[in-house]
Amino acid sequence: MTTTLIRKANWSAVWDASLKTHRYARDSDIVFSDDRIVYVGPDYDGQWDHEIDGRSSFVMPGLIN
Repeated sequence: MTTTLIRKANWSAVWDASLKTHRYARDSDIVFSDDRIVYVGPDYDGQWDHEIDGRSSFVMPGLIN
């Protein structure tokens, strides 16, 4: 199992369960393990294998080719 962290994505499109809609977020960490998103939020402190600097990126998780 490989875990990848996108650190401090400048912008990201995320699902907000409390609002039941998508919204834009700033400076979020996004973590996926193999083909599953396991964390979206601030300051991830778990384990990861690869780190990507997201400071100049717009990340839109969930699209599948």
